[in-house]
Amino acid sequence: MNELSKESDRKRDNTDTCSECCTNGNDAIHDNCSPPAAKEQPPLSWLSRVLQALVVSSSSLRRGERVDYEYDASTTKKKARTMPMPMPMPMSMSILAIYSFYQEIQRKKSLTALPLIYHQHHHEKHSHNHHHDALTICSLMSDMLLRKYTPSLFVGTRSMLNSVLAYMKPGPTGPGPVASSTGICDSDESHQVGERWRKREIVNMTRDGGTVALDWEFPEEHDEDGDGNGNGDGSVSFDIMKITRPIVLILHGTNTDASFGYMRSMMNSCTELGWIAIGMNARGSGRIDLTTNRTHNAAYTNDLRHVVDLLCSRFSESDSKKMEAKLFLVGFSMGANTLVKYLGEMGDEISDKIGGAISLSNPMNIDHSKLESPWRQIITSGAKKSLRRHQHTTNKFTDAYYQECIKKIHAGTSSLADISAHMAPHLIRSSTLPPYHTSVGYTSAEEYWNEASCHHFIPHVKIPLLVVYANDDPIASRNTASALVLGKLLANPNIIVVSTPCGGHMGWHTTKGNNPLGSYFFRSCKEADKSWGDRVTTRFISSIMEKDMCDAVAVGAGVGIEYMHGVNRNEIAAAVRKDASLMRSRL
Repeated sequence: MNELSKESDRKRDNTDTCSECCTNGNDAIHDNCSPPAAKEQPPLSWLSRVLQALVVSSSSLRRGERVDYEYDASTTKKKARTMPMPMPMPMSMSILAIYSFYQEIQRKKSLTALPLIYHQHHHEKHSHNHHHDALTICSLMSDMLLRKYTPSLFVGTRSMLNSVLAYMKPGPTGPGPVASSTGICDSDESHQVGERWRKREIVNMTRDGGTVALDWEFPEEHDEDGDGNGNGDGSVSFDIMKITRPIVLILHGTNTDASFGYMRSMMNSCTELGWIAIGMNARGSGRIDLTTNRTHNAAYTNDLRHVVDLLCSRFSESDSKKMEAKLFLVGFSMGANTLVKYLGEMGDEISDKIGGAISLSNPMNIDHSKLESPWRQIITSGAKKSLRRHQHTTNKFTDAYYQECIKKIHAGTSSLADISAHMAPHLIRSSTLPPYHTSVGYTSAEEYWNEASCHHFIPHVKIPLLVVYANDDPIASRNTASALVLGKLLANPNIIVVSTPCGGHMGWHTTKGNNPLGSYFFRSCKEADKSWGDRVTTRFISSIMEKDMCDAVAVGAGVGIEYMHGVNRNEIAAAVRKDASLMRSRL
């Protein structure tokens, strides 16, 4: 029986391998046939050898061996021969790494482009205020805006990694000591982090008793000009009641505070230029307890209004350099939304102490039901965590419906839109018109989202405003680039809109110098260690200050030709015209 099966197998093999010379499978014919000579295989190209190495390595990695093929001349068939694998893992991994690096370089090249600038140009004779000339500011920022945006490899080209590392940037840690109720922090209360001095001031809201925290960061050697903030012997004492330097007030996004990486990076960038940076922690954020049952929300602007009025009242009027003592406002994400809403509410009543504002990754049109994964889950988890952290305060609120809403939120099945719907009747709100009185409650989540969306207030912004967003921002780009929002932005001559080809949500990791990987640490204040968002923000502020100085010199001298650091205003005007033609050609 075994002999018959072997004979059958032999016939089947012969039939398969000798079909060219016989078709009936006769044994006699096969016995008289000689097998064909082995054909010489053509040489493989280098690309074929590389692909073959990848196939062999990937198919045999799990077995720890490789499969080789030899040509059996007796049967005219290829037979598999298993051989020990001579370490293909390093070679295959190296090839894959080279291929991935090549693909990443190509991706980086496709995303390297000039940022797009949008603004409305209006002639100065039609403007009642020279500080609102967006074209002049764009010209002074030409070293940033007319330079190609170059994302860093592997991180700068990926929206998710860009966004995640924005939160994880290391930097100065700790908010510093808490100031006294008078707002003055003495030398033994100050806290030095590296070359910076930091401290925290607690500010109580007079309208409803809420509490926010201001994390101050002062530049190195802040008393070099004898402004009275130093002791003259190397020790430091801060009197924040008398401000003689520019201040940059920075607002954080949802579920974060002033200790997060993107906030510390921006504060570092500002103090490096000799300015004072302040990170404003919203009520319930930054390790401060709630003093009322009302948490912060995107529609409430009275806390920001109170802090801005407080800081503006502290500028020293007797200082000879009071032209430099301006307040600039910077907002990230939801903080940027609150900032723009505040600017629109104030309108012409905005303080002349406020020099300008910057909005970074602003969602503009809020609708929590349209958030995509995984951001919907991340923000929902952060909102629930914040409510649990302040549960000892919210439990003091005896309203039965409020407690029922809190229980539903903690049940674990509520989405971010559900949380907004549950909390809407209990959220604190401020009137959008003077005297901006405080009230409580919205009829629905949709009403809250509509009032919180800052795009309604864009037409009323009366100070220079820079709006920056990335095209791959998963939260802000779709809303900002929409016809509704972008049309309102372009209709306001005080607003400059800048979009980058990539950058994620508040990331903007770019290359600088000869380092294609960029810097993700931001520990130092070197130019190479700043994100693109930090650099364009500080450049915008510097441009406004330079323009203010230029205009002030002209007014004081009573002449038509103005100077700025030795640069003739006519030269600036020529640069404006040249840069304007370049910018318009890219729109």
